[in-house]
Amino acid sequence: MTFVGKWFGFGQNEHFDRGLRAYENKGFAEAAAHFSQAVETEPNDRLREKAISYLAGSLARMGTAALAEGQYEDAVAVLMQAAGLRPRFADVQASLATAYARVGDFSKALAHVDAALEINPRYALAHLRRAGILLKLGDTGNGWNQAMSTMERFGNMLSDEWDGVVQQAEAKNWDEVAQWLLTFRPAGNFDIPSLVEEFRNAMLAQDHERAERSMKDAIKLAPTFPDLHVRLGEALFEGNKTEEALAAFEEAARLNSGYADSYALIGITLRRLGRESEAQSAFRHALTLDPNNMIASQEMDGEPI
Repeated sequence: MTFVGKWFGFGQNEHFDRGLRAYENKGFAEAAAHFSQAVETEPNDRLREKAISYLAGSLARMGTAALAEGQYEDAVAVLMQAAGLRPRFADVQASLATAYARVGDFSKALAHVDAALEINPRYALAHLRRAGILLKLGDTGNGWNQAMSTMERFGNMLSDEWDGVVQQAEAKNWDEVAQWLLTFRPAGNFDIPSLVEEFRNAMLAQDHERAERSMKDAIKLAPTFPDLHVRLGEALFEGNKTEEALAAFEEAARLNSGYADSYALIGITLRRLGRESEAQSAFRHALTLDPNNMIASQEMDGEPI
């Protein structure tokens, strides 16, 4: 079984297996229904927790699709379910903030974007969303300062439209500025989903070099996304680039200190390097962050892989 597949959970619960197939085929509503059944029927705590995470992920994808289609009330409802299942998913909190902003509830939007930034303080797009929300709440000074500092800090997000946004701010056209901040997506070839899909396909084909390249390309576009560094680490680990894998997992943990899986994967990598006491410490830290973490729970007393 591969490094990733060892904790996949496949083959133990029929509903989980069907949900996983639907998820990989982007049938997120179908996936959510199957994962919900897995949560209700699975007696194994660890697999049930995995199903809950996949259920939250499926609901989150449904919510972002509803946002893209302008179905804002539906997006709020679905994303609230996802956040209820996994409140420490920063992307879910940020999407929920955007959904609340689209329905005009800026106080709730602020609460959820703050939750996203508490989880991942380096979440650049969430900083921009927060700036737009503050502008909508009338806090133009702090809102514009946050927008400016974010663009200065994360220069890879700059777009050709930014000079026009600055001009709007100088003219105090705050509604226009807020609208841009709340809807902006980084320009150019910022296509993280396609690169993640390429990574998944490459990993399934055991083409670890292609998987590595896809994640390095993604990280150039979004260097502050910890999930991308974790995926890069997985590709490097499978390609027997163990020291580089450790660096990738450590970068993910640096970007999001509450990311339990990153610490569990640090433990796996340290174990392969023969640093067992450090590995056990990493597993314990992962379980402190998430007592049900499947990787750390299985590996605390395990053998090197």
